[in-house]
Amino acid sequence: MIQMQSQALERFQQQCKTIVQRRLGVFVIGVLSAVLFPVLLLSLNNMQQQQVQLGKTLENIQANLSQLAEVERLYAIFTARNVEFGQLATEIEQRGLVPGDWTVREIKLTRLEATRAEAEIYLDSIAQSPAVYFIPEHFEAKVADSKDDLFRWQQNSKDSVFVTIFGRYYSRKPQ
Repeated sequence: MIQMQSQALERFQQQCKTIVQRRLGVFVIGVLSAVLFPVLLLSLNNMQQQQVQLGKTLENIQANLSQLAEVERLYAIFTARNVEFGQLATEIEQRGLVPGDWTVREIKLTRLEATRAEAEIYLDSIAQSPAVYFIPEHFEAKVADSKDDLFRWQQNSKDSVFVTIFGRYYSRKPQ
């Protein structure tokens, strides 16, 4: 009988040990869950923020790539213009057209009404010569009456024209 009681006691102790191990396992899992769950949530939140940021970065890269063709086209134009500018600068230097040797004035005549003779005087005054250059930005000449001819004056037609001239007038400084 003592042996049976001893065996029963051993089984009871074994069952208690198993129950304690299970409860300890559940407790450890609970503690780890309580500690790890917020850490996992924080990591997940950080990963989501990184994913959003990477999405924005990808959108920016795609937008920049879509503009690349236009940038390349503009760069090609810039390069061509830069070559032209270099050639022009060389030609200017060879001709002795140093910017410091010239006086620059803006000419702005807006719809000035003048006789044909006065208009001719204005146009002759901006005619180019070795000492004078006029670079027009806008030039316009109109007759006062639409029935008149701008280039040939006829009897009984009006003698006035409207002249508009915008541009830069370069004259060489006396040496």
